[in-house]
Formats: sequence, structure tokens, C-alpha cells
Amino acid sequence: MDFISACKELIAIDTSPSNGTGEITRFIKKISEDLGFKVRVEEEIQRGIEEANIVCYPGEEVTKVHLMMQTHLDTVDPGSFALWDKTGKNPFHATIHDNKIYGLGSADTKLDFLCKLYAAKRFIGSKASRPVAIVGTFGEEYNMQGAIRLVRHKVVEPDYALVSEPTEFHLAYSGKGMANIEITIPFSKEEMDAKVKHDTGESQSTQCKIFRGKAAHSSQPHRGENAIEKIFKYLEQLPDQLLLLEIDGGTNYNTIPIQSVLEFDLMTTEGITVNQKMVKIFKKIQSLKKEFNTQLDNDFDPPMTTINIGMVRTYGDHAKIMGCVRWPPIVQEETYTQWMEDLRLFCESLGSVFRVRDYKKPFSINPNSNFAKVCLESIRREHSSAQLTTQPVTNEANVFNKFGIESLVFGPGVREGNSQTPSESISIESLQKAISIYENIIKETCYS
Repeated sequence: MDFISACKELIAIDTSPSNGTGEITRFIKKISEDLGFKVRVEEEIQRGIEEANIVCYPGEEVTKVHLMMQTHLDTVDPGSFALWDKTGKNPFHATIHDNKIYGLGSADTKLDFLCKLYAAKRFIGSKASRPVAIVGTFGEEYNMQGAIRLVRHKVVEPDYALVSEPTEFHLAYSGKGMANIEITIPFSKEEMDAKVKHDTGESQSTQCKIFRGKAAHSSQPHRGENAIEKIFKYLEQLPDQLLLLEIDGGTNYNTIPIQSVLEFDLMTTEGITVNQKMVKIFKKIQSLKKEFNTQLDNDFDPPMTTINIGMVRTYGDHAKIMGCVRWPPIVQEETYTQWMEDLRLFCESLGSVFRVRDYKKPFSINPNSNFAKVCLESIRREHSSAQLTTQPVTNEANVFNKFGIESLVFGPGVREGNSQTPSESISIESLQKAISIYENIIKETCYS
């Protein structure tokens, strides 16, 4: 299969959190074996969904490798199909406009896997001085369980890891940490009774309002407009005593929501209401943001810790807020912990439950290491303006670094205003350049 056809096939396979990576790894296994790779697939069920990691070897299948070139195969949820104008209202229908491939996962980061694969095929049949493995993992957009299991189960034991992320051909040696947070706010008995009365009574009226935002990567919330935050600001203007019937926005903690819906009825209920609690929690988060601004790391964009509210829902007896916090390495563990404890105690004072569902430390390696120097030199042969940089996102490099694997982050494509948006795309020229760069890196690290 030619490269562009393979790109279209990869985008066509839904690897969002609700669908998993089982199907895409079966497709990759077939094309990899057709190219001459030896392939290992590790399948499992997560949250009732079929997931899989895949490892492709241009040489012998071994556990200990010198270089692991890793890409996550999952994507975020596409959101509303109607917003995907360039792909005919279908995020999984790859289309080409002006030599760019549009579709979910084009830049972040399914097509990068193919770049690595097609670069490594050049070395099939050649004798390596040190082994290399091309790896696709699941769960980056959820909890990175694919990367964690890959290392813990010793499927691959690498000396070094080159992790995929759209970096515009720059090489990242440091990245922010991330915590996924969840706040559960129970409805009072009075509110529950009032909702039942409202739903079963005659001639009941409600008010409904839709809020729209602007997509951006959740690591840079200042570049987007959060539709859920607009709900909370609107609730601040309403009477305290209202009955919250439904609040719905976002698709997951790790994206900036571009649409949200609020339904309510202006009626009196006893005690502090859920909408009051939400407003108080939102104000607390806003005050925390001011504290975040006291510790800046100007090597990052943005330089401060950020918090993004990615999803809000009403359920039978409670409402739930989900989001993510990202902090640079300059923020000490004790400081991050105190911030989260402060928010937890505040939520508990309102009868709500605060949880950290997932946690990844920031990562950083020596930018003058031999691995960094070799990779940067290999990149600059094809992209002379490449620089060492940092990344505001969290990915598998954070996981691998925790296990003692020296890791760098690199990839083609643009993140800002592109990744995780309905206009996500990547130029074919960038993909072809990435193939050449990966060939250089593989040659210098494993075939020299």
C-alpha cells in the first residue's frame, strides 16, 4: 500500500476513547508484515473497550532495544461532526486540500506512526549495531495505560525513547506534568424532589441556553474559548435559588469544550443549590489561577500552571465537573500538592467530592545529552531551523522518564490552533520530511 493511501486508511479508523485501538493495530499489523517487519501485538480490554499496543521490528524481535520510536494511536473524541467542514462533516474521512491531509489524528498523531514505519522499512534486511523498535500505544488521550503497561510488562526495554507529538520539527527535552481532576456535586433531597415534581407536573416551563466556545489544545487554554466557563459566568448573574435541570458540555477532561448547554427553572428550593456550589467552585478555581501566576517558567508557553475545565454533566443525583491541571517542572511537588489540597478542602466544605483521577509528573532531561545531540543533528539535516524546546503538554515521555528511560519528544505538524480542532491537518510535505528525519535518526543511533 502506498503511503498516502495508508494515511487515509489510518484516519478512517476511529480510535477515539469510545472505540479503542484494537481495529487500527490489526490494520497496522497487516501492512507492517507486508512491508517485511516482524510484529508483536499486545491486546487487552480496558473499560470494556478493545485496546492494543503494537511493536514493529525491522530486524529481529527482541525485548531490549537501543531506541524505541513511539507514537500514540488514539485520538480525542471528535465532538460534533457538523464542525468538520474540510472532511465533509466526517472527521474520519481524510481529505486532501492544498497538499494538506485533513482529519482527526492527522497531526496528533496517527500519521506520525506511518512516518516512523516507512522510515524504518529502509533498514529491513540490514544488520543493526543496536536494535530499534517502532511502537504504537493506546490511551494517551485518556491515562497513558498503553505506555505504562508496555514498560511494566517489559514488552520493550529501551535505552532511549523518541516520543511523538506535533512539535513543528523542534525537539522537546522537557514537558509539563498533568493531573486529571473530577469534582462530584450531589443534588440535595429538596432539589431531587423538585426535579421529580418538575418532570411530572403539568404546564412546567424551563429556560435553556446554549454557549459556544473556540477550540484549542487544552495545554494552552488561553488560545481558545471555554464554553463551560461561559455557563458558570452566566450562572453568576442569575438568582441563587434556581433549579438546575441539566448542564452539559465538553467531551472529555483533556479538551477545550466548544459547546455547552444549560437548562434550568427559576423556582425556590431550600438550602444551598448545586448551581450556587458550581459558581463558588468556579470562583475558587479562578483564585487558584492567580496563585499559579506567581510561579512562572518562561521556557514554556504558557509559562504558568494551567487548569482547564473540559467536561460538565448532570446525572440522576449529582453533577460532575472534570478537568486537567498542567504544571511546569519549576513548580515543586509540595506546591502542586498544596494547591490540590486547597481545592479538595474547599469542595468538601460544600459537600462535594474532589478526586485526582490520574497524575503524571513533569519530565526533563539534559538538553546536552548525547541522545539529544544526535537527534538534533539528524533533524537539522532536513530542517535547519530546528531548536531544542519545551512542551506545555503531557505525554508518554513523562511516563518513560519516570521509569528511567531517557526520552525526547518530536514530530511533524502544528499543535497550536490545529491539534484537537475540527480543522486538524498536516501537510504532505511535512510527513515526507519526517520520514527522512526518522531515517537519519535510526541510521545514526542504530546502524552506524
